[in-house]
Formats: sequence, C-alpha cells, structure tokens
Amino acid sequence: MTLGIDQRSGIFVRAAIATLLVTLITSYAKADVSKVEIDAIRTKPLLTQEHFDKITAFVNEQFANMLTVKDSSKLTSIVRNLVGAAVGKNPRPEAKKTYSDCFSTAAKSRYKQIMQTARNHNDKNIGSNIKISTVVVLAHCDNTILIEDLAGLLQDDSEFIRYWAAKGLAGPRIQRYFTTNNADVSALLQTAVSALNTALQKENSSFVIAQIAQAAPLNQEGVKIIQGCVGRRVEQYQSWKVSNELNDWDIISKIFNMLNAPRLEDTEQIKDMAFNALKLFSVAYHRYTQSMQYKDNGDVLPLLPETNQRELETLLIRAEVELIRISKSDRRARFAVPIQKRKWKELNVHYQSLIRVVNNNFKIFPENQDKPPMPTVGPPPAEIIERAKTLNNIQSKS
Repeated sequence: MTLGIDQRSGIFVRAAIATLLVTLITSYAKADVSKVEIDAIRTKPLLTQEHFDKITAFVNEQFANMLTVKDSSKLTSIVRNLVGAAVGKNPRPEAKKTYSDCFSTAAKSRYKQIMQTARNHNDKNIGSNIKISTVVVLAHCDNTILIEDLAGLLQDDSEFIRYWAAKGLAGPRIQRYFTTNNADVSALLQTAVSALNTALQKENSSFVIAQIAQAAPLNQEGVKIIQGCVGRRVEQYQSWKVSNELNDWDIISKIFNMLNAPRLEDTEQIKDMAFNALKLFSVAYHRYTQSMQYKDNGDVLPLLPETNQRELETLLIRAEVELIRISKSDRRARFAVPIQKRKWKELNVHYQSLIRVVNNNFKIFPENQDKPPMPTVGPPPAEIIERAKTLNNIQSKS
C-alpha cells in the first residue's frame, strides 16, 4: 500500500509529537522529587546547587505530568503541587527570593514547551486546560522574572489565559517592584503597561478587564490603564451589553487603593481617579434602578435576572461605604435599606447626596452645578425587554 503525501505527513507529525511527549515524560520522571522534599527545601536559609537541581527537576516533572492526564480533573492536584511550592517559606527575605527565583526560572524555561505540546493534544479540551493550568502556575509565582512572559500571554486567544496573565501581573511582589525607581524596572514596567493597554483595547470580558485594572501600577501609567478599564465598562453598561457586574468592584477597589497611594500626588490625577470611581458607580446605579422599575403594560417587569440584581446590589452597597470613606465624610451608609425595601425615590435621594459628598472632598465639578455630568444608561434595547418577558412568563407558569 502506498501512502499519499498528506497521509505520510500526518504519520510523521503524530510520531514527532509522540516522541517529544515520551522524551519530556521520561527525562523528567527520573528526577522523582517529592513535594515533601520541596517543602523542606523551601524552609532552607541557604540553598545549594543540589537544592537548585531538585527544584528544577520537581517543576519539570510536575509540568510533564500534566501531559499524561486522561481527564482534566486530574490537573487540579498537579497545579496544587506547583502553586503550593512556588514561594519559599524561610522568613529571611533573601532566602525566600532565592528560592522563588529558582522556581520561577525553572517554570519560565519549560512552560512554552508544555503549552506547545498541549496545543497538539488529541483531546482539545484537555489540551486547552493544560495550557490554562500552566499559566495559573506562572501567575502564582509572582516573580519579576516572569513579567515579560505574562505580558505576552495577555494577547492569547483564551479568555482564561488572559485572565491569569493579568492576575499574575497584579501579584503583590510584582506590584511593589513597579514602584521601585531604577532603569531595569522602567523597562519591564513599560513592557507590562504596553501589553495591558494593548489587551484592553480589544478586551470584552468583564473578568479580564477587572484583572487588568488590578494589574495597573500605582503611578501615572496605572492611572491611564484605570481610565481605559472604566471607559470600556461604561460603554458596556450604556449599550446594555454588560455582565458579571460584581467584577467592577475590582476596578473600583483599585481606584481606592490608588487614591491612598503616596505616589499619586498630582491633584488632577487624584480628582480624575475619584471621578472614574463615580462614573462606574453611576452607570451601575442607573442600570440597577432602571431595570428594577421598568413597567410593561403598567406592571413592573424587572429586566435583569436575579443573579445580576444581586451583583449590582452588592456592588452599590460596598462602593457607597468606600466612597464615603475616601471622601473623609461622617455620613452614614444608607443604600442598603431602600434597596431591600425597594424604595426607589429614597434611594435616588441618597445617590444624589453621595455624589455631593464625594465632590465636596475632591472638587470634581463646580459645587453649584445642579446636574453633575455623571454618565447614565439609555433605554433598554428590545431584546432585553423580550428576554425579561419570556423569563417572567416561564416563572409565572411554573
């Protein structure tokens, strides 16, 4: 039997993948370094070359084990092993850093090969989950060695990979590093900022946008990223294409962190950050109140599913408390009761009062301005109304 060119190529490709897989697995399996050994090394005040070799072998072995799973659920224990070993446990900062650098270097040197092999996995679902699991590990390393890698992964097609890449850049050690003044930091900071801005321009996922906001450095570049995140979400609210509203708490809370950051000293930047918090709060408020008061033939027809209602209620109540706090006001939080009792006029009075409280502290717009330029949401589109009617009919029949 004579094989065609396509058939022979397919056999050769599959054989090459199989060979690579066997090579990865067998070469790493020889190390056979246990989690117990690694946990012991994590506590060492001083690491030797033998320790470095064992850490590297452990990382390689665990990554290779990902490629052998027949069921995606089996990836959980492997990820747990790697995430649990990513950071040193010795209280001395230099010892912890040495361990973390070694672990992250090992992960950096191997993850691309694992992800490439996973792309060619026979089971697309398992292959996709292997790639995501790999990035989850990188994100938990929270090491500056991986900044360029995480920045590159922000452009991936997978929403989950982009989410974890942004979450990795939001790690506390990386965030502290971004506030250090030296040339090396400046170069890596610009790499991260550029990648975050590029990703944001085409990002629609509320989960990823929220993590991009969390990854914004506490400086002028970070202010611009936050502006972009708020702008994207305001657009989605105004077009009624928003979802997962509680993710906006991550954006608003980041703004609050920036307002408390000593590096944010420019008066206009501080004013702008407070205004961005109000803008996002405002569109969330109007989405909630409009959807809860909409009437169809005289009867109230809530336009949003209960899940979205609860997320918006939680977001508004949390944000009110923090807006009062950053405004240094002694005003009590008042949103919870009218939300619970569905007293919309009372809630609107408290909303207008809160806008004035924030403005009194940050001087965002003239105090004598009757209607501050706060964004709202337009009338709900027909498909939103029809969907609400359909859901209401189903619930009425049941």
